Amino acid sequence: MRTIFTFLACLAFAPLGAGCYGAAGEYCDLACSCEKCSDNEYDECIIEYEAAADTADVYGCDIDFDNAHICVIDNNECINDRFGPELECLDDLGDVNDCINDNSAVR
Repeated sequence: MRTIFTFLACLAFAPLGAGCYGAAGEYCDLACSCEKCSDNEYDECIIEYEAAADTADVYGCDIDFDNAHICVIDNNECINDRFGPELECLDDLGDVNDCINDNSAVR
């Protein structure tokens, strides 16, 4: 469950760089173009994003995760060099968290 919170924090605050790592790269490229990240910050974003995606997949929540990703990509904003999703993504992000919680043995 901690990993999904890392992903949510990554979505909201990750300052990251350019690259080609699929969905993780797509997200991190956008964040980096906004926040002017270092190479290390970009690598950290990729690792955190991929860990969150793997966690969602393990719990059978990959569709919810993909929906949240699409929302964030489509509705991102860069304000004062800070990257973050629009408020309309909160439901999609919550769906990922709810799905993981619902499918977790620990509640």
